[in-house]
Parts: sequence; C-alpha cells; structure tokens
Amino acid sequence: MANSRQLRMVQEGFADQWNNWRKFNILADNDEIDLTDANLSGAFLDYFNLSDAQLFFADLSNASMCDANLCGADLSNANLQGAKLTGTNLTGANLSGADLRGADLRDANLTNTNMDGALTGELESEIDPDMVTDDNGADADITDVAP
Repeated sequence: MANSRQLRMVQEGFADQWNNWRKFNILADNDEIDLTDANLSGAFLDYFNLSDAQLFFADLSNASMCDANLCGADLSNANLQGAKLTGTNLTGANLSGADLRGADLRDANLTNTNMDGALTGELESEIDPDMVTDDNGADADITDVAP
C-alpha cells in the first residue's frame, strides 16, 4: 500500500517541490518511497527523482516521466502502457513483469535493468537499436521479454 503523504505529493506533480523534499528529508534506513499499487495513470512526473522507489503494481499508464530518475526503482508488474520515459534513468531498475506496451523509452538508460518477463509489444519500434549496446544497456537483463 502506498504511503499516502508521498502519493499526495507526487500526484500534485511539482518536481521541484518533491525533489527538494527528498533532498532535505533524508530518509532513515528503514524508510522508503512507497508508491506500491499507486494510481498515477496520466501523471506528469517529468524530472522527478524517484530513485529506489517502490512502484511495483503501480498504474503509470500514459504517465509522462521524461528525464526522471528511476535509478534502482522497483517497477515490477507495473502498468507502463503508453508511458513517456524519454531520457529517463532506469539504471538498475526492476521492470520484471512490467507492461511496457507502447511505452517510449528513447534515450532512456537501461544499464543493469531487469526486464525479465516484461511485455513490450510495439516497444521495439520506438527504441533506438543502438540504445541497448555498450553505453546504455550491455548489462540489461532482457531474458524472456514478451512481445
């Protein structure tokens, strides 16, 4: 279950406010950004720092997360259909079982990203073929990625 205060702040859609809050409210070791199961469909999350956030089973369909920091985030089984992830940092993120059909991942960093069992559908046509090479995804786990 998502943390209601954190969810409310993210839903307001002000990246500067959120990022400043994260900077000045250093979380204790056992605290985390918990947006599990959150409905953020269509949300404007460009430039948000959601690194290491718990977003599993979240509905992020048609959300805009361009140039966001999702480094180390757990997006397993999240609905990312039609999401705009252009330039997003997904280094070390867990996208296993996520629904990425129609998502735009151009220029996203997929280094060490786990995409095991992710649904991609038309995704391949929207990704620069050079994206999953030495610079951005040589270590991406794309085993069992379903079309």
